[in-house]
Amino acid sequence: MSGQFDAQPSTVSALAEIAQAVDGRAEVLVDSGIRRGSDLVKMRALGATAGLIGRPAVYGLVHSGEAGVAAVLDILRDETATALAFTGNTTLNTLNASALAPRTNDAPPRAGHTLPTP
Repeated sequence: MSGQFDAQPSTVSALAEIAQAVDGRAEVLVDSGIRRGSDLVKMRALGATAGLIGRPAVYGLVHSGEAGVAAVLDILRDETATALAFTGNTTLNTLNASALAPRTNDAPPRAGHTLPTP
């Protein structure tokens, strides 16, 4: 969904509903928004089977070839382990939505944005 009309829901905001609708009948692969290990943890907690990391891998490849890709994978592995530790989990397989902070609708608008008047 990334790069589409900005009124569409983000990948992460639609993921839990999609995973629930699929209900294990298919793999749910996320190919958008994974730049850090914590992104992967969030996606898995919301029901993704796996997260695809094309862009980070390409950045590593462009920077230093095969060694750059290996470095990116090492960084993502370490960041994922750290993020898992913060959730109290030791593997991606034990994650669920309870590892994430509850969503609230009372967050202030971002700078430059105003809320509509009722």
